Amino acid sequence: MNVIVKMGGVVTLPDEVVDELDLEPGSEIEFARSPAGGFIVGRARTGDQPSREQIRNQVRAAAVAARSGTRPEFADMTTEEFMAFIRG
Repeated sequence: MNVIVKMGGVVTLPDEVVDELDLEPGSEIEFARSPAGGFIVGRARTGDQPSREQIRNQVRAAAVAARSGTRPEFADMTTEEFMAFIRG
């Protein structure tokens, strides 16, 4: 989908995006860098919800720790315990 940038960087989101994200006047949206170098748009997270970048960093840190063998407590963790650990 293409949109036109107006004065001051204002854009009008396509109806399909507004409907899919359930946006209404005053809703916040966030932009995240995609692995391909573009941007992904989504409804802004609120409250305690971590951003995609924070989740990605937690998963990477947990994977590095698990592979390095410096965290022996991973050896006896259940899947649920590991998921709770990477969620923070």
